[in-house]
Formats: sequence, C-alpha cells, structure tokens
Amino acid sequence: MSEAALQRVRLTLLGEVERAYLFLRLVRGQLELQAQLESLWQQAEEIARARYQVGEVPQSDLLRAQLERTRLRLQRLGLEASERTALQGINRLRVHPLDEPLDTPVPLTADRPGPLPPAETLLVDAEARSPDLALASRSALVAAAKVKSAYRERWPDLSVTAALMPRGGLEPMWAASVGLSLPIYWWDKGSRAVDEAEQARNAELQGAESVRQLLALRTRERHTALAAVLEALEVYRHGLLVQSDATVRSTLFQYRVGKVPFASVLEVMRGLVTDEGGYLSTLADAERLLIALREVTLQPTSVAAKELP
Repeated sequence: MSEAALQRVRLTLLGEVERAYLFLRLVRGQLELQAQLESLWQQAEEIARARYQVGEVPQSDLLRAQLERTRLRLQRLGLEASERTALQGINRLRVHPLDEPLDTPVPLTADRPGPLPPAETLLVDAEARSPDLALASRSALVAAAKVKSAYRERWPDLSVTAALMPRGGLEPMWAASVGLSLPIYWWDKGSRAVDEAEQARNAELQGAESVRQLLALRTRERHTALAAVLEALEVYRHGLLVQSDATVRSTLFQYRVGKVPFASVLEVMRGLVTDEGGYLSTLADAERLLIALREVTLQPTSVAAKELP
C-alpha cells in the first residue's frame, strides 16, 4: 500500500512538471504569434500611410492601424510577464533557481499527437498503472485477511512452556506446562467481531469497485475529449488556418489597390488572431489530456487551456 501511495506521488509530480512546461511552451507560442501579427499590422500601417500621403484614404485608417499595433505591444507586456511566471513555476518544481533560463526547443505548433488508441486499450492500461486502484484493491485484501483472523479466534489456543530454575549449589529444576485457552464467549463477542470484519471487507470491496468505475469514467471522458480535440486540430491545420492566412493577405492586397475599406482589414486581422490563438489553445488541450492519461488521475480534466497553471 505504501508503494502504491508513493507511485501516486511520483505520477502527480510528473504531471505537474509536464503541465508547467506545457504552460511555458504555450506562452512562448503566443509570443511568437504576437510577433507575426505585429509584422502584419506593420504592413497594414505602411499601406495606410502610403495611401494617406497621396490622399486616397482618410487619416483615420493610419491611426487605426497604429492603434492596433499599440494594443499588440500592450498584450506582449502581459505575455512576457506570464512567461516569467511560467519559468519560475517550472524551476520551482525542478528545484532550480527561479530565474534560471530554460529552452523550449520544440515549439508547441510543432506537436503532432499520434493516432488515438481505442478506449478499451486506454482503460486496460489505466487499470494496470493506476496507483489509486492498486491502493483500493490492496485495502480490500487487508480487510479480507482481517476476516480470516476474526474467524480464527473461535479455535482454542494451545500453549506449551518449559523453564529452567537454578537453585544455587543444588541441581537445577526443570518445569514444563501445557495450557489450553477455550474461547467460551466467542459466540457472543467473537461472532460480532467477525460481522464487523466482514462489513469492513464489503465496504473496501465496494470502495475498490467505485475507484474502478471512476477510473473508467475519467478515461472514457478523456478519450472522448481527445478525439474531439484531434479532429478540431485537423480542421485548423488543413482548413481554417490556411484560409485565414490567405484571406488576410488577399485583403491587404485589395486594400493596397483601393478595392476594400480598412474595416475589412480590421475584420480579417482580428479573425486571424482568433484562429491562430484557438489553434494554440487546442494544441495545449490535446497535450493536457495526454498528460492526464499518463497521470491516471481520478480528478476531472478540463480542456480549457486558459486554466493551465
């Protein structure tokens, strides 16, 4: 039982480290996205300035482009603060100096979760590795042993003793005795002890089954959520992100030649922010669910990336 409890501590600590590292990668991915958006808004500002200088657009277009770049700089300050917080959090878990640099050589956008195994395969793996289930099962074994011990109390206790008694200068004397203890009150007190032990055993068995059911529920929940997240990632990669990027570039070109107003540029740029940010969050959701599957925790797993530590 102590080994099972120790394994739960190990898995929990490993999950905390992996989630902290994921949070750091997520924040750095958001900073990279900010850099890309700043580059696009710089292009939009340059186009608006060029057209304003020749009198093709009002000054408000240029001011709105500058306003969006200022907002991005403000958001960057918040993300940089989050990055420092994430770095300090993972260094605390690593027992390193809080501000010690830590590289994240593989960006979050490079993650490609593999195919999802069947739910039954994940369930078998979870039952084999779950320290919580092992602890509950072993508690039931202890309770069953106590029932056997309670039943043994109805049998007589036989004792045999031997002793040597020194008598100074005389020959030592030997003593031997045989004793028999009869449990004459067993049917009154002992039977109640057996009943109590059996009730405790039944409770432990039901507790173990409850843990098994909860483990199955959490595993199936994560399987269902992960299947939906992986499907969403495919939509992002092969549809939404490609279309969003193409729409932004096309709209910027059309604004350059005067075919669309600046409001269209604002709309598609904000749509790009939503799509790219959603893709990062969905990647983080997938990683968090995979971490939870490895951790085999009984706690519910939220797939909202904003709830990362």
